[in-house]
Amino acid sequence: MRAGGRLLLLLALAPAPLSAQAWYTIGAGAGGNRVDCENCESIERFWGGSGYLRAGGTVGEHVRVGGELVFWQKSIEGSDAYLRAIEGVVLWHPSPPGGFFGQAGLGLGRIRNVFTTEGTTVRASETGLSVMVGVGYDLRVGNRVFLTPSLMSIAVPAATIDTPAGPLDNMVATLFFAGLGVTIR
Repeated sequence: MRAGGRLLLLLALAPAPLSAQAWYTIGAGAGGNRVDCENCESIERFWGGSGYLRAGGTVGEHVRVGGELVFWQKSIEGSDAYLRAIEGVVLWHPSPPGGFFGQAGLGLGRIRNVFTTEGTTVRASETGLSVMVGVGYDLRVGNRVFLTPSLMSIAVPAATIDTPAGPLDNMVATLFFAGLGVTIR
């Protein structure tokens, strides 16, 4: 009887299995990368191509969770500047099965950019925590296919970047993205 009771207790406390409904999104658009640091001479803003790949599973009527890769790139003064991030994401749909959604993510980001400090232009890169928030809309165009316009912002703060011209203190790169994706779910 004890073994049967333990088994029932384990089954009662076990988490519910994830839904088998997987989803995938690929998107592209324009991204503005705003870069600032404490001792930079100016706030730099660069526009370039941006995109993302996202996949995950549905865990409830209103919630999808997954992972995403985000990228932005621009050639600046003969050097490639970029922002890359890999994040865990949560998408919340207030009115399922589609329509408006809010999204948030957390992960790691890597930035590379051109900075001007104390009259010297330097190229530097660093890895830091990435934080993403955004909104989107799933517009059904087929049985399991949605067009997904979205807006998001990803911030990657890096405490200090050491450069030949000296340290760049309290550096933050923020990507503002507007794009269109295709979602299959």
